[in-house]
Amino acid sequence: MITDTSSNIDVSTGDFSIEMNASMFSMLTKNVYNNVILAPIREWSTNAIDACISAGIAPHFDVQLPTVSDPTFAVRDYGTGLPEQDLIGLFTVLGASTKRNSNEYNGTFGIGRLSALAYSTSFTVESYYQGV
Repeated sequence: MITDTSSNIDVSTGDFSIEMNASMFSMLTKNVYNNVILAPIREWSTNAIDACISAGIAPHFDVQLPTVSDPTFAVRDYGTGLPEQDLIGLFTVLGASTKRNSNEYNGTFGIGRLSALAYSTSFTVESYYQGV
C-alpha cells in the first residue's frame, strides 16, 4: 500500500495491463517507427542476426529487396528456425519474446517481427526448422 503523504490517502496498488484494441495495436506496430519502409528491413535483419547467434554461427542471412518486377521483401537467415508452435506463438502475441534471458541478443521487446505491419497490412513467414 502506498500512502499519499500530502493528503493522507491510502492508494492500493494493482496489476497493470494493456487493453488490446485496434488503436493500441496500431500504436505498437505502425506508430512506433519513424520510417515505416526501413523498419522491417532493420528489424528483420536484426532478428536474422539473433537467429544465427542462437544457432551458434556467424551471422549469415540473405535479403531480397523489392523491384518493379518483383515487389517482394524477404529476409532468409540460416539460424535454427522455429518449430510450428513457437512460430505461431511468437507471431500471434504482440510482445512475446524468446530473447529476454540473455544479453547476447539485440531484440527483446517482442514487437520488431511485426514491423512489416507498419507499411503493409499483411506478410508471410516461412520457417526452415530441422531441414523442413
